[in-house]
Amino acid sequence: MQLPRRTLLSFIAIAVLAGSFFFVRLGSNPLEKWDEAIHAQVTHEMLQSGNWLELTWNHEPYFRKPPLRFWLQGVVSAAFGENEWTIRFWSATAGVLTTLLIALWAWQATSKTTAMWFTTLAFLSGRYLFYHAFRTGETDGLLTFFTLLALWSYWRSWLKPRWLLLTAIALGLTFLTKFTAVGFAGAAILVHLLLTKRFRAYPWKIWLQALGLGLLIVAPWIIAQLAIRGGAFIQEYVSEDVVTRASKNLYGFTAGPDWYWGVFLKRAFPMVAFVFPALVWAAWRAVKKRDQLQLLFLLFTAVTAVILSFNASKIDWYLLPIYPVVMMVTGLWMTRWFRWPVGWFTMGLVVWGTVMASWGIFTYARQQAQTFAATHTGTWVNPIATLGSWNPTKGKVLTALVIGLVSIAAVYVAKKYNKHRLWYVYCAVVLLGMLAVTTISLRTEFTQPRGEPLLRETRTIIQREKPATLYLANIYLAHEPTVLYYLGNESGTKLEKAPATIPSGSWVLEKQQRGYVPIDGREILTSPDFRLIQEL
Repeated sequence: MQLPRRTLLSFIAIAVLAGSFFFVRLGSNPLEKWDEAIHAQVTHEMLQSGNWLELTWNHEPYFRKPPLRFWLQGVVSAAFGENEWTIRFWSATAGVLTTLLIALWAWQATSKTTAMWFTTLAFLSGRYLFYHAFRTGETDGLLTFFTLLALWSYWRSWLKPRWLLLTAIALGLTFLTKFTAVGFAGAAILVHLLLTKRFRAYPWKIWLQALGLGLLIVAPWIIAQLAIRGGAFIQEYVSEDVVTRASKNLYGFTAGPDWYWGVFLKRAFPMVAFVFPALVWAAWRAVKKRDQLQLLFLLFTAVTAVILSFNASKIDWYLLPIYPVVMMVTGLWMTRWFRWPVGWFTMGLVVWGTVMASWGIFTYARQQAQTFAATHTGTWVNPIATLGSWNPTKGKVLTALVIGLVSIAAVYVAKKYNKHRLWYVYCAVVLLGMLAVTTISLRTEFTQPRGEPLLRETRTIIQREKPATLYLANIYLAHEPTVLYYLGNESGTKLEKAPATIPSGSWVLEKQQRGYVPIDGREILTSPDFRLIQEL
């Protein structure tokens, strides 16, 4: 479709906005413990060995993730060096591409530039963007983009069946990014095909070509792994990574099927208050208006939520592929706020969302005030000071009641007396309020220090001093991938477990734990978790 000039300019502005979200200060924080550091080390060993088929971590076979993320990261790291920025480059790129795809999809579905902006701003409002997804060296940013690409290309295939080929490609790339996550979009598409009987609209030739493309993407790697590792590959990927992860809790805490409900409320704040009314609107559109796009969105959300909820192993970021879809639903619904006349149903949903937002904002404001008070002196105007000794529950009730009554009054007057400008002002105030809270929330996420700076600083010292050995005290490398990445790859310096008697002048990295007796020596660096000392 040819883009109008205003729409093209909006795409450019959205690209710049997304780029600033995902690339600014991308490499400022050190690598985070566990997966980000593990992925960086796997890529490093791949580049050092030159073997891009047999992935290793700490020079042992690594089966936990398919190879696409490491291959892409390896290309960028080989070209521009191994550092935090290149390690996170593809996640940030996936964030920009996901944002642009959301904007494109919204425009194609509505032919309205406003829809592009509402869906984009809804998507960029969530704290999930900075939590694990698009600003770390994880696989989940690419997974989220490929999942959305599969859904979008399937939607495009309703008019032109050949777009189903891109769906197959996207699902294949999803498979090579995270083995089991291909089932999210794949299952939703399959259910939609069966419910709508749309599979009859595709010629057999298209089905065969799509199947061939999908196999062409995933089969060579699987065949290579079977040839190289044989049964060990099947055991690790199928038995350990799929069956065990689905049937056993691997992370040491008990959580029921409703666990992701709390995760979603926390990570999608504050726009989450309007997600549930938007889903009600989407369900109404799917049933009453036969809106197939909203049906697809609802099926994907429901299928993914069910799969994850009944998966025994639960982690916050497993839910990430849902966020772009539900935020698209929310943004498309918001676009309809500014169409007059607006029905009582839509107005009621907006008021419901506003009341829910006010309920959550009080708690958030208290948390921000407490954080501010802990780090600043003087008086700050905040809900705690205003409400005095009132407890959080009373504060929530009062805030929601006042905002709810004002909202009902404004909506009633606007509808009763056909005051469309009053309705528009009300909607604008609500959205601006949400954006203000979003800005504060994202600023906190954006500037929050992460990772362990001491390890990066220790690497600089090791590079300067060049000791033959760096002793590790109270450190088990299998549980400290950041230590391995930052300090285990320096030529001329090897890592060894600290002996009972440490030679004089030796460098020691010590992990601090309760009940552990610290080593005597000259302290060079210290943090809550580690000490770098030089034995006297």
